[in-house]
Amino acid sequence: MPNQPSTENQIQFRIHPRVFAALGADLVTNDVVAVIELVKNSYDAYATRVDVIFGNDEKLGRYLDIVDDGVGMNRETLEEAWCVVATPYRLQNPIVSKGRNTRRVAGKKGLGRLSAARLGNKLEMLTKSASEPCWVVSVDWSDLATEKSLDNCFAKCEHFAGTSPFKEAGTRVRILNLNSDWDTEQISDLEENLARLISPFARVHDFNIHLSAPDTDRENLSTEIIAPEFLSHPPYAIRGHMAVDGEVKARYEFNPVSGGRPRQYSYAVSWSDIRKASEIAQKLSEDEPDCGPFEFEIRAWDIGSDDTREIAERYDIAKGKHSESHSR
Repeated sequence: MPNQPSTENQIQFRIHPRVFAALGADLVTNDVVAVIELVKNSYDAYATRVDVIFGNDEKLGRYLDIVDDGVGMNRETLEEAWCVVATPYRLQNPIVSKGRNTRRVAGKKGLGRLSAARLGNKLEMLTKSASEPCWVVSVDWSDLATEKSLDNCFAKCEHFAGTSPFKEAGTRVRILNLNSDWDTEQISDLEENLARLISPFARVHDFNIHLSAPDTDRENLSTEIIAPEFLSHPPYAIRGHMAVDGEVKARYEFNPVSGGRPRQYSYAVSWSDIRKASEIAQKLSEDEPDCGPFEFEIRAWDIGSDDTREIAERYDIAKGKHSESHSR
C-alpha cells in the first residue's frame, strides 16, 4: 500500500532511520542482555546448539559470533520477517518445527535483531534453510543512521559464494566493530546469565550453549554452559502428574538449604474435585479434561536477603549477582 501524503487535517507518521540505534540502545538495556536476546533467537529457530564466540582477527578486528544449528532462514523469511522491525511473525507463528519435533518460541516483540545494532556497528549474517542455498546478509547500522528516510535503508542480501559452514541448516550472526571491550567480569556476567537459559531438568537436553571467551584459543577454552547447581536443589517443590481422566497425584517436598528437617506430603485429587474447587474449571462442560496425561514440577525459593545469602554460601555463589539474576 503506498504512503498517503499529509493533508491539512492529518499529518503522516514517519520513522527516522535512527530508530535502529535508538531501539537497540533503549530497549536492550545492556550488552549482556543483547547477547542473550540473540541466543534466544537461536532457540526460537529450533537450534540444539549455540556457540557464542568472541574472536580477534587481523583483518576483521574484534568480533562476536552467534552460531546455531537451527532451521535457518530462506529469502522470503529474510524479507518478510527479519527485515521487518517489530514484526508480528512470532506471534503469528508461536510454534517452530524441525522434522517431527516442535518447540514453542520465546520471542514475541520482533526486536531481537536490534540487539546486534547495540553490540557493534556492522553485522554480517550467514543463514541457510534446508530448502535454499546459503545467504549472506550485511548491514552497516552506522550508515543507516545517517539516512534521512527508511525508504533509503536496505540490508544487502546475496547468495553466499563460499562453502556453507552448516551441515543442513543454521545461522551465523557476526557482529563487527564492537562497541564495548568485554572484560573478565562482563564475560563472567554473560556466562551466568546464559546459564539461566539452560533447563535445570536432567531429562531436557535439546538446547546447549557453548561460550568461547575473547582473545583465547577457541578449541581449548570453549565452555559448555550449565544450569546453576542450586536450581537442582529447591527448598520447595511440587512434583506430580495428571492422568488422562484428570486425576492429579502430586507430592509436596520441603528440603531446607542448610539445617532443619525435610518434610513431604503426598495427595491425590479427582477431576470432579478440581472442577468444584476451580472457578475456571467450573465453566468447562467436559466431564473429563481435553488435555493430558502430563507430568509437572514446580520449584520455588525464598528471595529475602537472609535466604539468598544462605544459598550463596551453600553453593559458593556471589550473593549480589545471584540476587540480581534470579529474583526478577
